[in-house]
Amino acid sequence: MSTNASNQTFDWNRFTAALRKEAVENKRQLLLVLLTMFMAFTIFMVLGNVITNSIEGNNANIIMSVMPAAFTSTVYTVVVAVTASLAFRKLTSKTGRIDLFSNPASDTEKFLVNLVIYVVGAAVAFFACAQLADLTRIAVLSPFKSETFDVPGPMNFFTILMDSSSSIIEKTRGFANAPSIESIQNLKTFTFFGLFLSPAMFFMGSVLWPRWAVVKTFACQQVINIIITVVLMSIFMFPYITGQKIDDGSGILIFTTWSVYIGFAISIISWIASWFLFKRKDVVSLKWWS
Repeated sequence: MSTNASNQTFDWNRFTAALRKEAVENKRQLLLVLLTMFMAFTIFMVLGNVITNSIEGNNANIIMSVMPAAFTSTVYTVVVAVTASLAFRKLTSKTGRIDLFSNPASDTEKFLVNLVIYVVGAAVAFFACAQLADLTRIAVLSPFKSETFDVPGPMNFFTILMDSSSSIIEKTRGFANAPSIESIQNLKTFTFFGLFLSPAMFFMGSVLWPRWAVVKTFACQQVINIIITVVLMSIFMFPYITGQKIDDGSGILIFTTWSVYIGFAISIISWIASWFLFKRKDVVSLKWWS
């Protein structure tokens, strides 16, 4: 790594130059990702609208209330995970490392460039492609609109994503031991920030093991999730599972609350670890886990 005295400082001109360099070098891949995302959204939304209209009765209402949230949350999770794992791809080869570390930009600037493009940019691109695809659905299907074929108006995907994340919490209000409204609002705040923190572990994985980062990080994430689930189930759900207590919903509520808090903490740790791991990288440190 460079030992330049300015290596840990931040300069706006150097940052924008490094940002342009990264965008220009990867413009084809980035445009391909955007086009693929838009086309996938459009196809799914058009087909989903057509299929929903072919279903009669209450089933159609149920599907329309569940499908957008399920689709949006699932795709968002996949998109931010994959794109965050594409950051620091130059770490996969010695040539790429030389190019990365010989860049006059500081460590901070290089780190922020990847953060802006592959995390912030991915989230913005997701919502932009989703909204544009939804407008395309309306434009394509509006000529066929009739009493028997409904074409719903534009959807707000950010609102849908937030509603899908907090729906479990909202449904606990009727339980005997449900938390106060203030507690629920606090948990919603954690959920809101969780949407932006969700790619943290995959961003860290792109630094820790750049080759096949998304696969390795996903496997690691599942192991961590299993461990957390087992521990929390053992602590909070064991009395209900064994019949020592009657399940009034409070157990699953506490389990969900702690899951959100722990996920939030892991994300914060992952962001911090990403920075320290990147600072420790150098041209020759091609470790076995990379």
